[in-house]
Amino acid sequence: MPKNRIADSLNNADQAKSGQAAMHTASSPMPQPLAPPRRLIYRRPDPTLLRSRAQPTAPTPRPTFQLPTTRKINISHDFTSLERSVLRSFCWYNPDIREALEAQLTGATFVSRENNGAGFVTTMAADRSTDPIECSATMLSGVSAMIVGFQEPLSLTLYINDRYVDCLEGITNGDSTVGLDLTSLYFRTILRH
Repeated sequence: MPKNRIADSLNNADQAKSGQAAMHTASSPMPQPLAPPRRLIYRRPDPTLLRSRAQPTAPTPRPTFQLPTTRKINISHDFTSLERSVLRSFCWYNPDIREALEAQLTGATFVSRENNGAGFVTTMAADRSTDPIECSATMLSGVSAMIVGFQEPLSLTLYINDRYVDCLEGITNGDSTVGLDLTSLYFRTILRH
């Protein structure tokens, strides 16, 4: 008889579960019908906010450094336009020695220019009748130029010997100057770093 008892107990358990399920579904509220989907409203975009394809906007110009035009330094035209612009920049960026530096560069004469493959060295002779530069520095740096065709800016240094300007050195940062005519280098901007 134990088999019948096990079968009876299983049947009672199944009936109890189905009864609970029936009671649960009978006591729960009726499912609500699904709400209709919301209607999407298309609104035209404001035409003042749209860019017209027929009228593209001009690209934003890159900021460039321009020397103030309050005082023009007359540097010899034996120097290239790049060298003249850089020498003027050194005067502008060093206000404590500006007057002596301007006086020396105004009377400076071109001596030589050497292309060393990784830049150039321009030697000059300063006018010794002018006042010497009153500083202990032997070089001024912090100026660079973006040269057309170069990937990186050209770093420039002005060397001072016995308190008079001696030479200007330009060093590339990975670009080569082998075979370049240094007198016809085109530059876009003079930068301070």
